[in-house]
Amino acid sequence: MPTISEKIEGDHQRQLRVDTMRATALRMSVHEYRTERAAAVKKWAHTLHTLMEAAGVSDPVEVLPEICASIMQHAVLEARKAAVAEARTEVQKMLRKVMT
Repeated sequence: MPTISEKIEGDHQRQLRVDTMRATALRMSVHEYRTERAAAVKKWAHTLHTLMEAAGVSDPVEVLPEICASIMQHAVLEARKAAVAEARTEVQKMLRKVMT
């Protein structure tokens, strides 16, 4: 049976592997990833508390639909921006090909 120190070290190593994979996928260092993640968590906690206060509720689940809708709308907007940028790049490539 592992000691408490071994358990803590194992948990730390597991989290480091997860953070490393995520940071690599985002083309960041682990430090940058962890810093940005901590800032995002702080921002979301503040947003959650603000929404709860504005709605006059104490249960975060009550504002969850509003948060989900906002995330979905933001994701759709970003996907559209990415699609437009990709389409613009493809059109420019085709025009260059035609011109040569």
